[in-house]
Amino acid sequence: MSFDYDLRKPLSPYAKRKIKIYSDTITTLTARPNQIYRSKDPQKLRLVQSAAQHDTTLSQLRVAFIPASVPTRVRVTKEGTVIMSTAHVTTRIVPISVAAIANGDKNHVKRQIASHAPDASRFTVQAGRYEIPVSLAHERINAYLTNLVNQYNVDNGHHARDWLFGVNAHEYTNQADYTAFARAKQTAKGRLRKVRKSSRNKQLRDARREKLAAEKSAFEKAEKAREERAEEALRRRGRVERAKRRGQ
Repeated sequence: MSFDYDLRKPLSPYAKRKIKIYSDTITTLTARPNQIYRSKDPQKLRLVQSAAQHDTTLSQLRVAFIPASVPTRVRVTKEGTVIMSTAHVTTRIVPISVAAIANGDKNHVKRQIASHAPDASRFTVQAGRYEIPVSLAHERINAYLTNLVNQYNVDNGHHARDWLFGVNAHEYTNQADYTAFARAKQTAKGRLRKVRKSSRNKQLRDARREKLAAEKSAFEKAEKAREERAEEALRRRGRVERAKRRGQ
């Protein structure tokens, strides 16, 4: 990250909020198996962050956390296609336009795949920070995406444009590689459930602590104000009594 605060000085509410946002995001992204990608080219970095399903673009985050359980080579082509390669699987990220699908362009997905990943044989869908654990053949991916867009094409907080980032297009050396990849994905899915549950529990605990702290602060302020009012009332009463005595 490219910001720095002097912790010897009191932090402003804005600084505290900013640190918490970055901390929570990084904690979530690094909870899954990952490796770090760096680039001096901001455009390439943003493309890889998007491919790695960073659903919040933090402008001062200078790395991408690639979801990977084995060593993975990451590169970006001149055309802007992100390619992630292991010894047995090559994954190309295919950008998808939710608007094009919603407007009835039946060939949009086919064109995108032909342009970015013509040799891919299996496809999975990026959904927010996560990947929908359904492996689809070439002939099924268009109908699957169309169904998702039609199902989540309402502005109710779950619109597909907010989380449907693209398609992971996979090329395997052989069937055994695909089987091993599918098993690894299933194992990772189980770990991810635990991580997400743990993350939700931590967020709930943090929210409770913040609520209790706010309630305690409000109570203390109210008590202090009550005591000050009581002291002021005593002072006024004393002044009145002294005035009466002087008048006598």
